[in-house]
Amino acid sequence: MARLPLGKDGLRGAVLLEKGTHEVAGQLFIRASGVVLRGSGPGAGGTVLLGTGFMRANLLTISGRADRKTDAAQAITADYVPVNARTVRVANAAAFKVGDRVVVSRPSTAAWIKTLGMETFGGGLSALGWKAGQRDIHWDRQVVAIDANGLTLDAPLTTALDKAYGGGTVARVSWPGLISQVGVENLQLESTTDAENPKDENHRWVAIDLENAQDAWVRQVAFRHFAGSAVLAHATVRRLTVEDCRSTEPVSEIGNERRNTFYTLGSQTLFQRLYTENGYHDFAVGYCAAGPNAFVQCEAEQAL
Repeated sequence: MARLPLGKDGLRGAVLLEKGTHEVAGQLFIRASGVVLRGSGPGAGGTVLLGTGFMRANLLTISGRADRKTDAAQAITADYVPVNARTVRVANAAAFKVGDRVVVSRPSTAAWIKTLGMETFGGGLSALGWKAGQRDIHWDRQVVAIDANGLTLDAPLTTALDKAYGGGTVARVSWPGLISQVGVENLQLESTTDAENPKDENHRWVAIDLENAQDAWVRQVAFRHFAGSAVLAHATVRRLTVEDCRSTEPVSEIGNERRNTFYTLGSQTLFQRLYTENGYHDFAVGYCAAGPNAFVQCEAEQAL
């Protein structure tokens, strides 16, 4: 499928799986743009991809190449850029053009950390306090307009930029290995487990893992028995929709890094109409995720 040409809609085609249970002893990968993995139904009598064996590897990984390169950054000249802003001013806007991919960065300076009172948590344990550079935020954006007011971005910033606390920067980005228009739909993903051990962890942890991808989707997918996440979107994921999915019967110990059922560290991700059972963090946004991210009309039963 990856060798087929891209159509005008950005798609190559879909791999359609027939009804039945298809065992996967290794891992599945989508590494090219325009590829869709589609089943013949997520319920009884539909398509099941069953991850077998005792390894904790992902069942399906959707990933482009981690070859992003960033040009020299320009400082944002405004003293203050409010939350939800889409326009930023730079000294040399002519260095950019409409359509450019950019990264907008907000530093976590020592002055900002001190103002928040987070440089130490007391008790003589200063090593646990926040350190400069540990909580920087980076937004992947695209330039949609350029005028006298600066660069207009395709999506708002989720945190204010204040020059008193380091302001922010904008830099052009090239990313030839980023993939887009990829999706998974209409099937069930499942992991084998040790039926005699309700805390078994020697099986698949993540059903669908996404990174270095944009304009992706997961819809009408059922998940069973995964110890970690049904869907895990890393920080390099942008414009992802996960909808009309359900995750049930997770098998693992109860503790950190487990049962983060629908988990995003990316930006412009939408999770809607999801159902989960027995999760630890059923609907979660990760550490310094740039956003915006939204969970809409989601329901968790028997959350831990």
